[in-house]
Amino acid sequence: MVISKGNVIKFGCHLPLSANASTTGKYGLRHTAALGLSEKSDAFCIIVSEERGTISIAQSGSLQIIYRPVDLAAKLYEFYELKFPVEKKNSVGDWIKKNTVQKIIAVSMAMLLWLAFGYQRDWVQRDYTIPIEYKNIPQGWYIEEPKVFEAKASLTGSIQAFNLFDPTYMKIVVDLSEPIQGPHDIQLTKKMIKLPSNISLEKVKPAKVHIVAFKLYPKMLPVAVKTTGSVPRGTVLKNITVTPGSLKALVPNSMLKKSLEVATERIDLSSIDETVTIEPQLKIPADVHFQDDSIPIVRVTFHVESSR
Repeated sequence: MVISKGNVIKFGCHLPLSANASTTGKYGLRHTAALGLSEKSDAFCIIVSEERGTISIAQSGSLQIIYRPVDLAAKLYEFYELKFPVEKKNSVGDWIKKNTVQKIIAVSMAMLLWLAFGYQRDWVQRDYTIPIEYKNIPQGWYIEEPKVFEAKASLTGSIQAFNLFDPTYMKIVVDLSEPIQGPHDIQLTKKMIKLPSNISLEKVKPAKVHIVAFKLYPKMLPVAVKTTGSVPRGTVLKNITVTPGSLKALVPNSMLKKSLEVATERIDLSSIDETVTIEPQLKIPADVHFQDDSIPIVRVTFHVESSR
């Protein structure tokens, strides 16, 4: 609702949502609406998150979390003085006396909001097993298995905060956009875990993960068709065609000069009595990879004719 001079002048209002959704990030509709309102007007918006138990303000198109009641009071003072500046010649006593009721209301509002939603009590510690996600691996790089995919995190916060906390979406994100060649350790830090402001990370175990990264280079590998037996009596195998005849693979630098091939599974010719095309399974040499770690498809055609 909209209140002006002590009267409700509008209710059931639709607030303008911010067009910059990336600014609000993980926050919900009320934060987006407050941000949109601050973009289109000079409003000072106070947002209370029922999920996180935090208080934020939106002003001039920016969103800020308030951690202490004194900070909220200071922001209210700053906004009030901007709109209704006090003459500088006034003494401190005059400043206190002027608009005293409004100042008391501002401080009281800040304290009440903080006590209702921001004050943390009954702190507890809880442990969670959370997944580790490796992201932003550059093209042409490979991270050798095995990698650690889980860690145990100890979190602290109020009972109220944990009651509103959903650990389902919690994960540790390891950024590998700038990998280091060879084996090395990566420290797991608080910045890798997105948590509500009223829940803190105490420790994570393991504290670091060990990975082996190496750069891969393109190399064309021929496809070798492996067969066993012979075509049935009365038929002749004229030729075998392979599509494609070679595959673009990614290999470590140490394998660039080696003679490598991709072989098919052994195909029994005794069951082939006519021209047929099949897609056999492939045997990929160790440390050979393909784009997006996908297994390529190869079609082998056996051209068979009657000998009669």
